[in-house]
Amino acid sequence: MRPTQSPNSSPDGAPTPDDLAVEMEQAVEDDAVPSGLLAHAARRLIELSEENMQLKQAIESRPMVDQARGVLIAVLGADEDEAWQVLLGTSQHANVPLRYVAEALIASATGRPIPDDLRIPLRDAMGRVRSDRRGTPDR
Repeated sequence: MRPTQSPNSSPDGAPTPDDLAVEMEQAVEDDAVPSGLLAHAARRLIELSEENMQLKQAIESRPMVDQARGVLIAVLGADEDEAWQVLLGTSQHANVPLRYVAEALIASATGRPIPDDLRIPLRDAMGRVRSDRRGTPDR
């Protein structure tokens, strides 16, 4: 017998990992593991593994991103939000991970050139911040 939807179910109505575990344990004990349940559990496991990997990468790159924001604050005289907007805008327009932009900015502070694929998106993002400060449209 399948348990009813738990009050802890996800917003999309999918069972939580704990609910799945209980359901699977019961199905295994009953020697009746439905293939749909196994397929759902496998998909959920993959989703959670990917989310876990992304969170680990974010935690690992956070100090680097903060350091890059500091570089931008020093170079642009930007505030923290403006520095964040430059990092994020550059990442989005160059279609590269934020940590790549942060690494490049930190390296540039030690004399290395900005990589070619970031040069224009970074220049444009910095220009938008300067324009926003002056209240003039970005060109």
